[in-house]
Amino acid sequence: MAVDLLYLGWHTDHLDRSFFNNTPQPGAGNIDARRPSQRYRSRRIIANALVADYDAVSLILRKKMSHGVQADVHCCPTRSPSAMRRATSCAGRR
Repeated sequence: MAVDLLYLGWHTDHLDRSFFNNTPQPGAGNIDARRPSQRYRSRRIIANALVADYDAVSLILRKKMSHGVQADVHCCPTRSPSAMRRATSCAGRR
């Protein structure tokens, strides 16, 4: 039986964030009259303000069975706190 334990992680700063801050409020009537700044139809703001973190641990178990058959089982839970998302991928293969 073989066991592999792997770790992958990184931290990045100053990622681009792009957003439009002149979006009109919902409602009836003229769209441009509802925009926060009526001088511009669209204002795209780009800021280097995002931070991203990623951490993952992978555990792999391998066992050779009889007649040339091998079974692999692996699990890789990941965590990205900046996006507040969690994912787990576990699978088995013969």
